[in-house]
Amino acid sequence: MKRNYAAALQDGAQQWLNEFLKDSKFAWKRQLDLVRPYPRNLARAAELLGEKHYMYASLRARQHYFEGKTIAPLRLGPNRALGDKALAEFRASLDWQPNQPHVFIRIGQIYQYMFMMPDSAEWYFKQAAELAPNWVLPLTQLAALHSSDTKQFEKARFYLEEAERLDSNAVDVSYWFAKYFEAINDLAQAEKYYRKSIHLDPENNFHIELGSIFNSTDRFAESQIEFEIAVKIDSTDTQALMLLGISFQNQNKLVDAEHCFRVVSKIDTTSAAAHFYLGLNYSYQGQPLQAEAQYTLATNIDPYFSEAFYNIACLKTGQQQSESAFTYLEKALQAGFKDIDLIKTDSDLATLRALPEWQALMKKYFPDQPKE
Repeated sequence: MKRNYAAALQDGAQQWLNEFLKDSKFAWKRQLDLVRPYPRNLARAAELLGEKHYMYASLRARQHYFEGKTIAPLRLGPNRALGDKALAEFRASLDWQPNQPHVFIRIGQIYQYMFMMPDSAEWYFKQAAELAPNWVLPLTQLAALHSSDTKQFEKARFYLEEAERLDSNAVDVSYWFAKYFEAINDLAQAEKYYRKSIHLDPENNFHIELGSIFNSTDRFAESQIEFEIAVKIDSTDTQALMLLGISFQNQNKLVDAEHCFRVVSKIDTTSAAAHFYLGLNYSYQGQPLQAEAQYTLATNIDPYFSEAFYNIACLKTGQQQSESAFTYLEKALQAGFKDIDLIKTDSDLATLRALPEWQALMKKYFPDQPKE
């Protein structure tokens, strides 16, 4: 009875690992809620079977793996504190069972995405590739690393071709080929591989990437279609909603754009970008007071949102409030705004550039620039 209960407790975690190791589509699914109970279930199964049982080490290894996975989802981005905490769990997993390619993959991802240490990430991905030579994921992770982080595109291409030889229909392979071609600015090939990724895995939201390609090449009507599909797949995806709003804005569909940005601001109250783009919307509609209010909300959320400070400076210049305009322009510069060419040519700042305070401000923040 005790053995049957222990088997039931660890069954879900084992099925998850089996799928992860054999199906590249599985790795793309958002499953944090699904795996959250696994560490507790695996710990309980290990306690029921006891330390002398042949499965004890395996259960403890999987317990620590899933513990680390729930601590630090990849979508968090750079975060040393959480990365260290998760890394301790993954290392504990390897202490119980040293040769687990999926653990090496996860450690590599921690070093790549959370610690920003590509050399260490590469070492762990290579270890995973050696342990599982027929698994495409270590190869596509190496390709992703060299496409996005190290910019060693020949290496990226090599690993992608190796992965393609293993499984030409793996969604991982087509997706990272698309990312590779996008990185080298071959957008026609990138579009081709994003379309293949969508064909291979229609449930995933690769429409966001394809739509972004269209946005970057001014194919706004096509980008709108892709982002609308992405929102249908997940109506709470703030990235898809933001990009759909920007696509509407680029087509001067300002009412539709405003709706998207307001939905984002309700879903994610910490989104400074939603308020920034609402500010742009109001600026385009000739409503400077409403625009300034939204830009101010953006800077309240993110004090380093330099573009929002800059846009307020432009609004203040247009309202002939030069003292306030200089204040906000300096706030933009303090927050990191560095586009000197725009500052020197932007027609919105023309009247400021004619004032004596202008040269002093430029000399303070751009001392190497020649005097106008």
